[in-house]
Amino acid sequence: MSAAFAAVLAVTSSVVLSSPAHAAASATPGVVLFDPAKDKLFGSVTYNDFRIPSIVATTPSGGGMSTLVAFAEGRVDGSDWGNIDLVYKTSTDNGNTWSGIKSVLSGPWGGGTAENSSYGNPTPVYDPSTRKLWVWHMRTNASKTSIGSLEKGDRVLALAYTTVNADGTPGTWTFSHASLAGLQATQPNEGGNWWDNVGPGNGIYMRDGTMVVPGRNRNIVSTDHGTTWTSVPLNGTSAHTDESTVTERTNTDGKGTLYRDDRATTTYWNGKRLHSFGSENGGFSGFTASSVSDPSNGPGITPGCQGSTFRYNFAKSGGNDWQRMLFLNPSDPVQRHNMKIRVSYDNGVTWTAGRLLEEAGHPSGWGTGYAEGGYSSMARTDEPQVGVLTEAWRPSSTWFIIFRKLNLAWITQGTTEPTPPPQ
Repeated sequence: MSAAFAAVLAVTSSVVLSSPAHAAASATPGVVLFDPAKDKLFGSVTYNDFRIPSIVATTPSGGGMSTLVAFAEGRVDGSDWGNIDLVYKTSTDNGNTWSGIKSVLSGPWGGGTAENSSYGNPTPVYDPSTRKLWVWHMRTNASKTSIGSLEKGDRVLALAYTTVNADGTPGTWTFSHASLAGLQATQPNEGGNWWDNVGPGNGIYMRDGTMVVPGRNRNIVSTDHGTTWTSVPLNGTSAHTDESTVTERTNTDGKGTLYRDDRATTTYWNGKRLHSFGSENGGFSGFTASSVSDPSNGPGITPGCQGSTFRYNFAKSGGNDWQRMLFLNPSDPVQRHNMKIRVSYDNGVTWTAGRLLEEAGHPSGWGTGYAEGGYSSMARTDEPQVGVLTEAWRPSSTWFIIFRKLNLAWITQGTTEPTPPPQ
């Protein structure tokens, strides 16, 4: 194994190098990373909103500090429909500074070369063995204005990928649409329309090299580093979930199973998130109410909204350490407010009460009427800290994206973690 690849595995598998829960608590108020008031694509294209964030860590070819790549939807008209570009920024110094805004896909309204479609729901996964960054997303007919109007072919899975540069930043993007026919939805959903989803948020690179990307009622899986992808149905589950997350769990044999924690569909929502357990080969049990909850709200009581999961670390082999998963979403039972980050020490069966992100403070210029809450995504930096993207909005009804860094001691508020099981 090369030194560079070993360094990559330390990031993608999030190996704990010290005792982070006993470090000094650290959190930043954050910065406005995607800002409609400032960010112009190609120097001239303006956006009413930036929404639906995702973030992933890559690595330079010679090892060293990870590179963060943050994605978002650039919404020209401030709508879920119409003119939407897929844009990104990069950081090569753990998120302390960021590049200008760049385009993965931009439609003709912005001088881009892509067809007249909306490009959204970025869901990246990075393969350290090939140094390829895969960005799954949804391509939607830009002339459509409602879910009910969607016909077959109006909203489909799409894929952009690149081999990262020597510094870990994306290279030239390649787009694959025609080869994805076998991965698309094969029938209308329970609402009788052709609404489909991937993520949004993150796919995962498992310890055995399998890549898994969460989709509506299925996982998109590659066991050959992206040469081929397969749609794997969530066997035995109901069809009542929509926006989805996936995280690798830990097994005693060293090969993980999978955890899904998904947003329920509008018709089935009733304030609950739904979760299930299975593997990359399927075998998922039926979805039940997620244990992500505030004690006062009951199991999985949340607003109808995306959430994000993240494998913070696997326990050290032969050591005496915790394994941790993180979950982030709005904790208010009705509105997309009160973003809370929680820890699970038992592979998603139970979660801590969590901590509100707003306790870290807000970016400079935060004003009256501003609010934070909505979609989110997480990745590890090298400090080690958790890099977090969240949505926020101004009274003028424009959405923007905040980037923060939090360490584990801040998330756990310095409390003593459970005694880890013997390894």
